[in-house]
Amino acid sequence: MKKCPNSKTMFTLKVATAFLFIATFTSCSKYKRAKIILTTELQLNETISVNISTDYNEENKPWIDINNNGKKDDDETIISNAKNDYQIQSNKITIYGDIEKLFCYDNRLTSIKITHAPKLKLLHCYNNSLTELKINHCPMLEDLNCSKNNLSKLDLTDQTMLKRLDCTENNLAEINLNSNTLLEDLKCGKNRLMDIDITNNKRLENLFCHENDLFTLDTTENIKLKTISCFSNIISELNLNENTNLKELYCYENKISKLDLRQNRALEKLYCGKNRLKSLDLSENYTLNELNCLSNKLESLNISSIEMLEFLNCARNNLKTLDISNNIFLEKIYCGKNGLESLVTGKNRDLKELYCSENNLTELTVNKSSLLQTLYCYRNSLTALDTTQNKRLTDLRFHNNKINIINLKKNTALKKLSVSNNNIEELNITNNRRLEILWCYSNSLKNLNTTKNIELKELYCRSNNFTVLNLVDNPNLDILICTKNQFLKKIHITEEQFQTKTENWEKPDGAEFIVKKVANSN
Repeated sequence: MKKCPNSKTMFTLKVATAFLFIATFTSCSKYKRAKIILTTELQLNETISVNISTDYNEENKPWIDINNNGKKDDDETIISNAKNDYQIQSNKITIYGDIEKLFCYDNRLTSIKITHAPKLKLLHCYNNSLTELKINHCPMLEDLNCSKNNLSKLDLTDQTMLKRLDCTENNLAEINLNSNTLLEDLKCGKNRLMDIDITNNKRLENLFCHENDLFTLDTTENIKLKTISCFSNIISELNLNENTNLKELYCYENKISKLDLRQNRALEKLYCGKNRLKSLDLSENYTLNELNCLSNKLESLNISSIEMLEFLNCARNNLKTLDISNNIFLEKIYCGKNGLESLVTGKNRDLKELYCSENNLTELTVNKSSLLQTLYCYRNSLTALDTTQNKRLTDLRFHNNKINIINLKKNTALKKLSVSNNNIEELNITNNRRLEILWCYSNSLKNLNTTKNIELKELYCRSNNFTVLNLVDNPNLDILICTKNQFLKKIHITEEQFQTKTENWEKPDGAEFIVKKVANSN
């Protein structure tokens, strides 16, 4: 008679069986073949390049199957942390083995399928032709750059460790980031997104969602945000009260009519141009160093408290006055097309570029800006302009004003000069020996001495009162427009100029070229 096993023996057998199952499963899982399948549009024998970083063991040493035969051949070895070039033998290439980082950009890839990559932390596959990206089986992924592809779907639900995502320039109409709670940097610009939910991404520091079709953007849960780039959308309202760490805001080209920045005291760069703003309160934004608010409906702009401001573009608004006297660190100012009647300057010692054209200015003072290199003040109502202290000027344009006299003796660095459409009767440019382009048309000039301007390449002097032009000392002159000078009869030039330059010159019909003969050395 057989003896039946007692309950204790049965329990022992069950436990042993369970341990055996777990051990077998663990062993199979541990040595499951890591595999990434790449599909490319490249033709056979064309070169594919990959860079792979890995910390492998010999049992799972990475290799690349370039002929897709499932066997490792002699030329399919991977050198870690280096660019590997292969001549492909199949449009499908498979990478086997444990990989931590994979760079496979610029390979005309159409598909990437990751069936098992437990150690993969970084995948950069940008600038391909991807329409498919399956990354479900890489749970450790922290950094994904799949920008500049043709993706219409992107499933990130299993990427709970993801910290950096760049999916810029694809065809994404939606993206679900609810599982990516560790996300710190998000770049999803240049897609077709109409909505984006980042309420679960509380660690987010940098957000780039520009050039989409977003109507709204909720950042109230993202208190760590330092950068928001949401320009070129359809956003009508932004609530930034909770984003007290914000340093950079790019929200231009939207439909924003109000912008409250009083809580954003850390803000350093603000680009809010091409919106519908009628007012802009910057009284709490002391740390701003770049401000671009062009093409709005601003009637006033107070920047007196922003002493650290270095760049200002407030062009194309409705400003009547602008006071920059307190902004001593300003280097560039664009304030054209406003209707400005007053531009209050002061000790703007760092100012290098000033663009204040197409306003209603009757006076302009720049004598404290000794570093000034570019000054555009054309199309105003200026009757005088003092540039004697601006010895570094290289580009000066004050055409279409009411200026009679200009002293350019100290502006020896000038390369471009436009004085057209004024009331100038005399123009002395003998000290401006670096001058390359001169516009002086529509004045009352009777003489123009260019003997010292050997670098002159272009001269536009039509509609004046010249009787003679002497261009013998201007060997580099390629363009001459001196039409509508009814009294001009003679233009003195060299024989070389006559042979190589005059074909493209324009002169009055009654004027003739007087060619200076070169003395024979014999």
